[in-house]
Amino acid sequence: MRYHPLFGRDSKIINKMEFISRRKKVISEMVETRSTPEMIEDRLKEFNFYSVNDKGKQRIIFNDDDREEITKHYNDIKEKFPNPDIAFVRAVVLSKGEDKKTGQPVVRLGSYYDNADIKLPFTTEKNGLSKVLNGGITYFTVENNPGTDHRDFKLVSGDRIPETEFKPKEKEEIEVDNYKHSHENEMKEKAEPYEEVMKKKERKGLETLLNREEVTNELTKKQKKLIENLKNQGYKFTKPEQGDIYERVRIKSKEFNESINAWKPKKR
Repeated sequence: MRYHPLFGRDSKIINKMEFISRRKKVISEMVETRSTPEMIEDRLKEFNFYSVNDKGKQRIIFNDDDREEITKHYNDIKEKFPNPDIAFVRAVVLSKGEDKKTGQPVVRLGSYYDNADIKLPFTTEKNGLSKVLNGGITYFTVENNPGTDHRDFKLVSGDRIPETEFKPKEKEEIEVDNYKHSHENEMKEKAEPYEEVMKKKERKGLETLLNREEVTNELTKKQKKLIENLKNQGYKFTKPEQGDIYERVRIKSKEFNESINAWKPKKR
């Protein structure tokens, strides 16, 4: 029997203990890896992220490829950022990359409910988007640090991106583009009655909303604004996983030809 200088036990026992410890570590890492996509999915439901272009601030919709990229970046950086929420946000920014025109990250703005189970060092600042949306929302801005490395950015509290104002020439060009696009669609639809065309678009837009929680261009500006306001109040248009904290309702509005199924947060 060989004596261990620290534990005074057989070295075979020590080796067995080390083996068990390593095995537990491997299992822990495997469990963590399996649970990362679930964590990413949960956090994407808690956060909203926005890009910024000449039309203003646009909410970003993430597809399956985006989720894979976020998971990959999260696994790469999670050891460098012990706070998992900070690692998640940075992974989202890295997954969408850099806007080649502006040199800024594609993701410029984020938001989440004040009472969400999120541990970020931000406080609510009532400016920008938070002036026009309901309260209870915390905003943070993604800002590039000087340099050429697209990973070199910081997260600062509040919405620090000024509202975009169109110049007369830019506004005129956008109107022309919209007219051309609208005219081409009308030709394709073989001059169907206007009301029927709009009903078809509305039906298609609602189908996408109710199936994938996405707002598409089939809906009018007023319809989009109504849906966005409802979302900011916590309404869901696909069945939420935590069904016990929501109640199913039908929303009737003059903006739509038919009522919409939705899930409204229960009052606490």
